[in-house]
Amino acid sequence: MKEYINFLGLNEVEKENRIIVTSSSNRDILLSGKFYYPILITRLNNNIIISCSPKYVEDLKEIELIEEDKLKEKLNKFAEKYFENFEIKEMNRLIKIANKNNINCENVELIDENKKQYFYNIVKKSKELKYKEQKWNEFNKLKAPFRN
Repeated sequence: MKEYINFLGLNEVEKENRIIVTSSSNRDILLSGKFYYPILITRLNNNIIISCSPKYVEDLKEIELIEEDKLKEKLNKFAEKYFENFEIKEMNRLIKIANKNNINCENVELIDENKKQYFYNIVKKSKELKYKEQKWNEFNKLKAPFRN
């Protein structure tokens, strides 16, 4: 968890129920060599963390003062100003954990057979069902020790 918090550009995250805007040079690094995510938004310890490229942090700081229900509207206005073509994507983190009883994060969902279609939707590298089945089987091998 500490590595992820640092990846966002923070040293720690207290439980504060607020919006936190932080600067991270990681937002300027292409993901997989081709995907640019200058702004990353996540919910962590009851906070909404907005991790952004250093060049946008000053313009986004005012967002810390707004109510959560106005966040999407403000972010859309910001994106329209700076990015010609943009898309808001909802992404989920898949992690391998050593001990499921040691999860210290809210909103963690274990992926089981009922979530198979959801898993297929996030494996977008290929439209081929065979490839998605292969990835599902590889993922199941990772989580096998956690089955009841």
